[in-house]
Amino acid sequence: MAPRPSPRSGIAGIFRRAHLERRLSPVRAPTCATFFLPCLLAAQSPETAKPAAGSPSAPVVRAVEIRRSDIFDSGETGGLLHRAANGLHYMTREAVVRRELLFRPGEPYDSARVFESARNLRALGVFRDVSVDTATTDSGLVVRVVTRDGWSTRPDFGFSSTGDEVSYSLEFLEDNFIGSSSRLRFFRSRDPDRSSSRLAFQLPRVVGGRIGLHLEYALQSDGHRADVALMQPFLSLSSRFGLKIEAQDLKARVLQFRDGARVAQDTIERRSSALTVETGWAPRAGPGGYLRLGLMAEMRHDLPVAAFPDRSGPDRGGAGGFVELSWARFVVTRGYRGFARAEDVDLSPTVRLQTLVVPRLFGSRRDALEPALSAAAGSRLPGGFVQGAATASGRLSAAGLETGTADLRGTLVLQPGHRHLMILHAEGGLQERPLLGQEFDLGQGWGLRAFRTHSFTGDRAVAATLEYRWTVSPSLGKLLGLGLAAFVDRGGAWFAGSAPRYGTDAGIGLRLLATRGVDRDALRIDLARRGATDLERGGWVLAAGKGFVFLRAP
Repeated sequence: MAPRPSPRSGIAGIFRRAHLERRLSPVRAPTCATFFLPCLLAAQSPETAKPAAGSPSAPVVRAVEIRRSDIFDSGETGGLLHRAANGLHYMTREAVVRRELLFRPGEPYDSARVFESARNLRALGVFRDVSVDTATTDSGLVVRVVTRDGWSTRPDFGFSSTGDEVSYSLEFLEDNFIGSSSRLRFFRSRDPDRSSSRLAFQLPRVVGGRIGLHLEYALQSDGHRADVALMQPFLSLSSRFGLKIEAQDLKARVLQFRDGARVAQDTIERRSSALTVETGWAPRAGPGGYLRLGLMAEMRHDLPVAAFPDRSGPDRGGAGGFVELSWARFVVTRGYRGFARAEDVDLSPTVRLQTLVVPRLFGSRRDALEPALSAAAGSRLPGGFVQGAATASGRLSAAGLETGTADLRGTLVLQPGHRHLMILHAEGGLQERPLLGQEFDLGQGWGLRAFRTHSFTGDRAVAATLEYRWTVSPSLGKLLGLGLAAFVDRGGAWFAGSAPRYGTDAGIGLRLLATRGVDRDALRIDLARRGATDLERGGWVLAAGKGFVFLRAP
């Protein structure tokens, strides 16, 4: 269980899109397939392999057809609401669809590139459905790409409640600005720590169809935050090069809570600016996976210096490298985070090792190494799948381990029928001398849904969630997905040397999701029974939020 990511830890996941671009390796059916076949068909659709490019039977692609649909298809536009929705929406441009395709006319048909192209399109987050199929015509093999747009221009109201504490957000979102897949967001939020107004604009391929730009500014009650990033991610499994340059400026309070107290025990006013650069090259890359090598560097300015025991002054710099190895494996499922929409689940065995060298010459108190290791893997199961991941990071010097964090997490998903879903998630972590504000923090929808913010903090943490959901209707009136759920959460966090502190809640709830929108996480409204702790009374509370309690918003 990792704490809230710091600007530097975000560099370790620099090319997030790469984790959405891995292929499902063919899996042979077990001998008991006759028994498990109904579950498999109901729960997930594997990407069936066809002749690969270069094989004797691989035909040549003669043409690529792009068929785009609006929010409502032509046969659904009889009502005023349907026509108005289509009239107000810019359909995704054909050029946006074509730039995500990894195959061209005149090339041999390659099923791996076709499947990856479909994943690329779904990863854009602007379509409610994507399908890629083939047809044999008089002129030869034709690949047909069909996209159906989701409603991307919308106001949104979010809230999270645990009975005696409420956080809310008001948001205007455009996830497909004038059909270009660019994102524009205005966000206003308030929680127990601060209020914030944020404006963000992201253009995924503004330079040469490959380089993206991200701009974000947040005005907070205790300061501000500004981010500018120029990036060229690995655009496919076969991509050879990636780059990200990011600048950040931050002024805010850093808070530390202990033992479930409502008031922070320690607070500092932090002013920070940073410039980070990371570039990567793949000596081996293809549909089956990749090997990526990279270099990274950072320069930081932080005040007050007393809050950073590793510093001899306000400025600090470092440089290092990374290696990442992945064997691509994907599964396509429905009814997991949403209801009827196809979702790509990453089961790829992936390992990444990186090290940052932080010398005294660049402002560190002593010469040090900051290594980080992450590993993830998953596997299909009859009627579901399982995922696991582990991370470890720290700072090493001649004095030994100065600070460190390690966590382990796993998720089991079973779908015995197309309307049924069971999820078991568990995770745990420990830290040694974490920096102020980087401790584990459970409450108000993260780990434990029925407890207020900062109910459980510390450098030791565990959490587990069991949820069962029944889909009443995947598309009620072709507008709304509706489900009922039952759940139980158990978890806690505490500091080393203190007695462990745990909390438990259980209850039932509703799951709602607009099927014509682009959101993939369902809204949850839960009636939860909270167990009593040393500081909070037990009782019934209304807990609301979005997505699973173990998934943070990106």
